[in-house]
Amino acid sequence: MVTASGQSSRLAKHREPLFWAAMLALVTLSLALRLVGLADKPLHHDEGVNGWLSLRLYWWNLYRYQPSDYHGPLLFYANLVCFWLLGPSEVSLRLSSALSGGLLPFVLLPARRFLGRAGVLLAGLFLAVSPGFVYFSRTGIHEIHLALFTSFWAVALARFAAELIFEGIERTLVPAHLRE
Repeated sequence: MVTASGQSSRLAKHREPLFWAAMLALVTLSLALRLVGLADKPLHHDEGVNGWLSLRLYWWNLYRYQPSDYHGPLLFYANLVCFWLLGPSEVSLRLSSALSGGLLPFVLLPARRFLGRAGVLLAGLFLAVSPGFVYFSRTGIHEIHLALFTSFWAVALARFAAELIFEGIERTLVPAHLRE
């Protein structure tokens, strides 16, 4: 005979693989929305400028930071890797942005403690199909990388704050060998 607690532990054992299967399906959907037909539309002005700066880095190993551009080198070096792998093209120019946007739902995984499995999947679904996120992920510009790393930062900050609250400030901030 199976007790209620035995039945719930068996259900809990099956929930984790289901969660990971759902997460994998979600990221697959997210990547598909961003990668299919990546070169179907022409480059817009910002992509052209970023493409030229990426090509200068690819052809001549030339990158000079311009503070007036308000962006750092991340996109250009990510594009450089894509250019090395695929050669310069519209697809390789947009690929790093598409991958960053497509993997955005994974950022939520450390937040399972706060959101729960269902909350992570629902929030991940919103990130995967949001028209704004999909659009910016399909263009070779800096914004989706900013969204990705800002999300990493927000989740890390929430986890750190939770450690301070739940584990205590001393345990979190004072190294173990300095505690008595």
